[in-house]
Amino acid sequence: MKKFMQFLGLASRAGCTVTGEDQILNEIKSKKSNQSNKLLIIAADAADGTKKKYRDKCTFYKVDYIEYGNSSDLSHAIGKMGRVAVCITDAGFKRGLLDKL
Repeated sequence: MKKFMQFLGLASRAGCTVTGEDQILNEIKSKKSNQSNKLLIIAADAADGTKKKYRDKCTFYKVDYIEYGNSSDLSHAIGKMGRVAVCITDAGFKRGLLDKL
């Protein structure tokens, strides 16, 4: 888990993440970049309604998602407090994170 969170922090510092509910939903819907390059990470301790909303959007727009870690770990990794989801927008970081699972 530590290597995953460190790599997530690197992705954030590289500017390859999107956080915040509205921004994430807009990114999922956006066709600016290839949908297969995106990965949504949802905290396992997020509210059930929040998880369902993100899962449904990802399924509809064909964006990969995982539930991993908790909100404090995700928040700490990206340096922003109170985050329950992070969207990765780069294929290289997506592959790297999935390899670290």
